[in-house]
Amino acid sequence: MLKELVSSQKISEKRVLEFRMDCRKCLLTLAGKLQEKSPLVCSMDCLDPGRMASNKDSSCINKLKNILKLLTETKRVDENECDDILKQYRKFINKTAEKKGRFH
Repeated sequence: MLKELVSSQKISEKRVLEFRMDCRKCLLTLAGKLQEKSPLVCSMDCLDPGRMASNKDSSCINKLKNILKLLTETKRVDENECDDILKQYRKFINKTAEKKGRFH
């Protein structure tokens, strides 16, 4: 439809570009809102190695538990594997924190 409007000179190429930029802004805003609202996305920062290394409290572990809960509810992860995943995660956090301590 845009091509027809441009070819019939009812709108300019500049106007088409403005329209596309507005659409892009709309999609980016929508994607941002979805990320804000999604419980899975909100918890994903626990997988950031920098956050894992600096996080001595249990917030990263709690966020991983939230992720695992959502994944088991949607049958993406078997419930029997969750304990093992949490053990491996804790072990990785401890090793990462140890290494970080050695370099500072």
